[in-house]
Amino acid sequence: MGNAKFTMRDRVPFRLLTPLPNHPRHHHPDENSEAAKEDVKWMKIDIINTSMIDPVRVVKVNDWTYHIIDGVRRMRAAKQL
Repeated sequence: MGNAKFTMRDRVPFRLLTPLPNHPRHHHPDENSEAAKEDVKWMKIDIINTSMIDPVRVVKVNDWTYHIIDGVRRMRAAKQL
């Protein structure tokens, strides 16, 4: 896994982002469950009202893959918007 430092201006296309495999917090209820859908719904409302204050943190694996190490749910919500 490579190390890459990004600034607030750096952008990574959604298609290159994937959750970090075996991340301890990644093993949560099915993303299609009602609880997960409700969580993403409220997160989308929060993003609309306040923008995304906490950035999604990623690590570059290669030129085509970045693993999300923090912010998988924020990413899902932003992607739906």
